[in-house]
Amino acid sequence: PQAAPLVGGTIVTIRGTGFAGADSVLCEFDGLASVAKVLSPTMLTCTAPPSITGTASKTALSLVQTSAATGVAAMSNTAMAPRPFFYHPLMSVEAVEPTLGPSAGGTVVSLEGLADALDSWLAGLSETSPLATPAFGVTCRFGNVTVAGTAHGSDYHCQSPAASLQSSTSQSSMSYSTVPIAVSINGFDYVNIGVGFTYHDDFEVTA
Repeated sequence: PQAAPLVGGTIVTIRGTGFAGADSVLCEFDGLASVAKVLSPTMLTCTAPPSITGTASKTALSLVQTSAATGVAAMSNTAMAPRPFFYHPLMSVEAVEPTLGPSAGGTVVSLEGLADALDSWLAGLSETSPLATPAFGVTCRFGNVTVAGTAHGSDYHCQSPAASLQSSTSQSSMSYSTVPIAVSINGFDYVNIGVGFTYHDDFEVTA
């Protein structure tokens, strides 16, 4: 992804050519080095460190090949010119509504305040780096099922997926199952927002 949370830890995948022949490759995030793992001649991964400034801001990501003999980076061997990489703020959701829906799915769940939080982040980036815009998209995870989110005013909406009630308890002749809701803005790092979504069986009126 092009963005990671402030605390770092995101596995960043970089594609190119000639990686297999490198003695050692470092990913540098504004000077903070992370040893790359070369997966193939065209792909490597590295772990993003925590934000060097401690803020949700733009940084520069570059690849540097080091000497096998000395371990010292040779700037003439820079494998990739610096490219923008972004740190995003922690997820901020004021409320989640509703938290109950049918097991067939299709309930529109509102993550209140999330769009405002992301807008503030983007506004801050535009002041310091007006030509740099991160690529991101909000996704929600209900249990282990991921769905895309869409912006609606100051909120984001995610539609609950269908659920098979693998473990349910009986209550008033209906079965219930609750799954945690997690949110991501880079599609890789999910934050549990501390709220669960409860599925119920479809209602049936018999009289």
